[in-house]
Amino acid sequence: MMYWPLVLYIKFCHRLPLPLREYMLSVLEKMSPEKQRLIIYDHLNPSYAKYYTRTEAEELLIDGKFKNVRIHHRHGYSWTVIGTKP
Repeated sequence: MMYWPLVLYIKFCHRLPLPLREYMLSVLEKMSPEKQRLIIYDHLNPSYAKYYTRTEAEELLIDGKFKNVRIHHRHGYSWTVIGTKP
């Protein structure tokens, strides 16, 4: 149900400076329709979601006494934080 509005929004992003324009054009538009549908499902399905800033995500591991904490971002908004538990 949400797929076609997404397709339309992406088309509008080509012409207008809409919110998430860069993400829509550089990430979502390049995905197959099947992957786009999975992204929609993933975002609408969780019963609970907690979003952390870069600093919050990093501090969780540091406060947990992890060593060699490393952080990587995907497109500057999605963080992967890894470390070694001594």
